[in-house]
Amino acid sequence: MSDFSFFRKYKKLIINSLLMLLMAGFFVSLYFFNRNIYITPLYDSEGTDFEKARVVEIIKDNLQKDGSRVGGQVVNVEMLTGPYTGQVFEANSLDSYLYGAACQVGTRVIVQTSVFEEQVSVSVYNYDRSPVLYLMIAVVVFFLWLIGGTKGVKSACALAFSLICIIFLYLPMIYIGY
Repeated sequence: MSDFSFFRKYKKLIINSLLMLLMAGFFVSLYFFNRNIYITPLYDSEGTDFEKARVVEIIKDNLQKDGSRVGGQVVNVEMLTGPYTGQVFEANSLDSYLYGAACQVGTRVIVQTSVFEEQVSVSVYNYDRSPVLYLMIAVVVFFLWLIGGTKGVKSACALAFSLICIIFLYLPMIYIGY
């Protein structure tokens, strides 16, 4: 029996293990590469964070008799993420094309929190669309698997790897001048 019979028997396992080791090394190097890049902020956002919250009460509504909305709402939101998780704050929700949301009790929203001299100011930024986005990604991966089988799953992994490379390698390299 030859010494190479061991390698022939476990060839696929050895190749997959080496590929996983290379991928882990690549992701670790991406982490260290991105850690040293200083991104110049477009505006001063010190003390400002975006967190997920849920509307628990509507204090002042802006619904008119004809069904239209004018002005803004004042709502109480329970923070779901961040340093204020579980706390309830009063928040303003503007009626605008860019910011705010037509809130109802139970609506999940993204809020902007600002801290100034230990005073927390909270305003509704927009709806929390992350569950819908995750569902859409899951549906695409499911149909790739359903139609393509193992090759479909490999295609989804290749797409994810490409997206990671674009966001964490190519764009940072362009930003720093490579």
